[in-house]
Amino acid sequence: MAEREFSSAPPAIPATLADLQRIIEEGERMIEETRRPDASELERRTRLFGSLSTAEQRRCAAAVRRVLLAARKGYYSVLGVGRRASNAEVKRSYRQKALNVHPDRNLSPLAPEAFDALHEAYETITDPQSKREYDRRLKRKAIVRRNRVRRQFTALVHDTKAFVKFRSSQAPATFYLFLFASFFLLGI
Repeated sequence: MAEREFSSAPPAIPATLADLQRIIEEGERMIEETRRPDASELERRTRLFGSLSTAEQRRCAAAVRRVLLAARKGYYSVLGVGRRASNAEVKRSYRQKALNVHPDRNLSPLAPEAFDALHEAYETITDPQSKREYDRRLKRKAIVRRNRVRRQFTALVHDTKAFVKFRSSQAPATFYLFLFASFFLLGI
């Protein structure tokens, strides 16, 4: 993909609706070009990956798989560091992992995706403002998850009490409460 040069002058305001639509279409095309992997590059990487020994293929695929699976969990998981890790620790971890999944060293067809995920995590965690925003988002998700579990548990206890009341007025309520809760919570 060729590098585009941008002028430092502010963009002109489109005079007509047709100009605006043309600018939007050009922007969408540029975005689509950046998202779409080059088919010839993917084919080349697949061919090279197939020429590796089985052990080397497993090593490359495992490194990429670890990063891509960790990417589902979050940036800290991708880098293998905690939230309180210093920038030096983050940088050290990034370099170690980057050596394993860099597309020039790892011939797996998914290595570029894994490296992009690793690089995005590194950029976010090392930039103080991005890190603050990311941590804030994680905190909100944790609160939502905790509230959802609390609501589910409260509903379970309420249902258990209703079950105990319905089932038998002679049996000890705590026994049924414990039995019902352990059955659904622990799977006993």
